[in-house]
Amino acid sequence: MIYQNPDLEYGSMIHQIAMRCSSDLGKAIAHELRPHTDIASITRSQNLIAEIQELMEQGLDFNFEDLADLTYLFNEQAYSLYNWEEFRQIAQNADIAVKIHDKTDYIKEQPIASSIVKRIITMPDIMERFVRIFDPEGDVLDSASPELANIRRKTGFLRSRIQKTMQNLLSDSRLEHYLQDKFVTQREDRFVLPIKESATPFVNGIVQSHSSKGSTVFIEPAEVVPLNNELQLMKQEEKQEIYRIFSEFSKSIKARKLDILANQSILAELDFRFACGRFSNQIRAKVPKMQKQPTLNLISARHPLLILRNIADKGSHNIGFNSVIPFDLSLGDEYYMLILSGPNTGGKTVLMKAVGLITLMAMYGLTVPVDPDSEIGLFSN
Repeated sequence: MIYQNPDLEYGSMIHQIAMRCSSDLGKAIAHELRPHTDIASITRSQNLIAEIQELMEQGLDFNFEDLADLTYLFNEQAYSLYNWEEFRQIAQNADIAVKIHDKTDYIKEQPIASSIVKRIITMPDIMERFVRIFDPEGDVLDSASPELANIRRKTGFLRSRIQKTMQNLLSDSRLEHYLQDKFVTQREDRFVLPIKESATPFVNGIVQSHSSKGSTVFIEPAEVVPLNNELQLMKQEEKQEIYRIFSEFSKSIKARKLDILANQSILAELDFRFACGRFSNQIRAKVPKMQKQPTLNLISARHPLLILRNIADKGSHNIGFNSVIPFDLSLGDEYYMLILSGPNTGGKTVLMKAVGLITLMAMYGLTVPVDPDSEIGLFSN
């Protein structure tokens, strides 16, 4: 098929669109693009891109950078419980969907784009729940549940009691000569005192560990053993409550699998379409008149990639665009063969490539850098 011919630089053109996509999902659509076989689907695609070009010229654009592929997260066997990073991806996708759907009124004059955005199912509660559970670093907040807040409040009081008891022991004159250092520390997640190794028999408590040199023994005083035990139980309660919160949130998300993945598909398409809009606005692409028969009537046509190169070289959009010489060309109506003649570097190859690439772009449903009165037909090879 002609669309596989690398001489037309079609791959370079697709790369230009893909690099304007924000997400990997959008890029994948660009690289998987195939030619349409009917006029209706071609014109709908071209008109959609033209609508987006107009929206972007009016200043409306969207950022799809955080759009993630969530498909793998709905593998029931591998993902019974999501972690912070996975919750974050799900919440970000939901948030993008909400932000775009909120612009429905701004695009109501664009019927095709509006119909796509209206298909988005808004789920603002997912992001709302996410920010109640996690802080920006992924730590679980007290606001994740009333029970978690209560557990942590009790834990805080218990820690204060333990620390007060330990400080009293540090100030106890009976222990003063046994202490290696006058501070409270923790070993095995239990509060202990650093005691001289030789004084171990004289301190009532449980040995939790020794220093590397063996000169210090870390003893959990008998006065705080029951408090430390209670603290460990509170920590277990906290872990169980966090597990319950994660499990509940995961379950609620999985119940919306179809809606979440449907939104993902819509957002990926919009990412790709807006990339097409950016590309098309740069090359000043228009919607041509598509014909069923294989015919060409190109008016003020320009090579799309040459436009981009000249813009980059000139450092100016207007100068770069205008420095590409336009051409008119007709084929397939009164005659089916055209002979190009002229000196070397006269532009013959550029013109032929431009004709082929513009035709391919049109068949792929893209707008093209021609006058809108141009006509492009369908070609089978």
